[in-house]
Amino acid sequence: MSFCGHFFMKSGKNCIMKKTGKVKKKKGLQLLDLFFCFPVIGGILCANGKDMALCQVLRQGDLRLVSFRQKQFVWHHKIPILRGIEFVANGVWAFAVGFWRSCKSFYTPPEKAKEKTIFQLFIAFLIFLAFFVLILFFGWIILGILPAAISIWIFGIGGGLFVQRFFAGVVRCIVVFGLLGALQCFASVRALWRFNTAANLVVSKKRFFALNFFNVLFGALLFDTFVLSLLCFDAPFVLQMLLNILCFALSCGAIFEICLWQENKGGIYQKLCAITSILQYQPPSKTCFQVARGAVMECELMKNNPAREEISQPTKNNLAFVLGDVKAALAKAGIDDFAEAEWLVANVLGCGKLDLKFVKTLTDAQVRDVFNALERRLKNEPLEKIFGFTEFYGLRFKVNKSVLTPRPETELLVENVLKYLGNAPSKVLDLCTGSGAIDISIAKNSVAEVVGVDISDDALLVAKRNAEINDAPVKFRQSDMFSNVKFKKFDVIVSNPPYIKTDDIPLLAPEVRDFDPTIALDGGADGLYFYRRIADEAPNFLRAGGKLFLEIGIRQGAKVKKILTESFQDIKILKDYNGIQRIVVATKKG
Repeated sequence: MSFCGHFFMKSGKNCIMKKTGKVKKKKGLQLLDLFFCFPVIGGILCANGKDMALCQVLRQGDLRLVSFRQKQFVWHHKIPILRGIEFVANGVWAFAVGFWRSCKSFYTPPEKAKEKTIFQLFIAFLIFLAFFVLILFFGWIILGILPAAISIWIFGIGGGLFVQRFFAGVVRCIVVFGLLGALQCFASVRALWRFNTAANLVVSKKRFFALNFFNVLFGALLFDTFVLSLLCFDAPFVLQMLLNILCFALSCGAIFEICLWQENKGGIYQKLCAITSILQYQPPSKTCFQVARGAVMECELMKNNPAREEISQPTKNNLAFVLGDVKAALAKAGIDDFAEAEWLVANVLGCGKLDLKFVKTLTDAQVRDVFNALERRLKNEPLEKIFGFTEFYGLRFKVNKSVLTPRPETELLVENVLKYLGNAPSKVLDLCTGSGAIDISIAKNSVAEVVGVDISDDALLVAKRNAEINDAPVKFRQSDMFSNVKFKKFDVIVSNPPYIKTDDIPLLAPEVRDFDPTIALDGGADGLYFYRRIADEAPNFLRAGGKLFLEIGIRQGAKVKKILTESFQDIKILKDYNGIQRIVVATKKG
């Protein structure tokens, strides 16, 4: 039986290092994170080391997903050639395990069906053996005798031994290529190819992938055929067999290195694999995609949680199926952050994202809730607004259409305020408080007296509720900036004011434009309206030497600094973890 496979390199292109604020880039594919995907009888086997997941469509039409763990082979991922040999050896073992398990489950008859007799199985074995001998016979004629005879006929005895062997090698490669292509005449082989192509698209988003297991195997077979034609040594039969095995092993290692180079190089080099990959391409069906997603997702869940229990009782509501379908739907809608799918499912289940590793199945009601939430997300509604809460600075905050959803970069603003305050008693004013994320986070992590003001009564209702939920002693006041603020000796004034240009609001992402209040976004014609008001009025409410902390938009640092120059000194612009100017810190003069 011909077989094929695929493996997936988990993406790790950009890793933001919070402590240093630098972006660390990983070069090349991470071989230790590789996932094998093999098409088997009616489905896909996904393997990562000892973790394996088998997903298939049974003859009755039911989907089946089981997981199990096998002995893990040693993987010398840093040693060229050897890693390619191990790649093929590990793949052959994993495929054999998956093929055997898939056969047992696929051909297990229904409960009341008549079992096959031993005689029927014996006859089937004899037919298979005869078919195998016939293939060997024709292979000996086509690949052994015919190419050499054609070469001698064309070039003659005087054509040179090397030329004859070279031409014979080319003919043999063409014949092998044609025979492999002819396998697509069989419906069972086309079914394997469909699942294999689905695995390619699920894990790499490409129909042809250079490091597809079957692609490496085909390439090694063609390369080995050509090399053996050139060598053509005379030796005892046993020695010839050993040398042939050694040559094939080295061919596997060499082709693996070439395929790895193609993937790392990218661009046109990746398209070279289409030469052999075209032999295993068939357009996959929706069921093929669902099966591939289920196998890959379950294997990934097992890898991320070594304590995860194996699945032995298949169910249509398996977490891997649900999570895979959600991720696929989001990707199709252009939402490529796959972490969103995990957050969506976790929120429906009422657990943390990390706790998903321990979940195996969902109830029918939970599945309905997941896809109801997914339908809203596909209409660009952010998860925070769908579920009505978000996490910020280790606290949970209620959010709705009346308030701006707090962003992760704003945590850096809170962090700098807390660093300045230390443990000393102080008074802090938060302008444009919105959900209360900034002032509540400061109050929970310091001994400061905090006041939050906002022009919106609806926003203040949300902020007060969040203060109750988080048990934060914050005083709230309805005020248009400083207009209704009575106390005038604050140690710190902090604000994340609206800073989007009025004309740019229609261009914002729909998650922000359609679900965050415009009043919390619109910063005037140039986006600097509120910074001017703060620069004019804040000095009247700060003590001498008091600090001003402001979040700013992209490329606004120099402009805000210029606005503050008249009344403030020691003006500093701080960058966020992505290297973008995000915070302005200034000290009141005098």
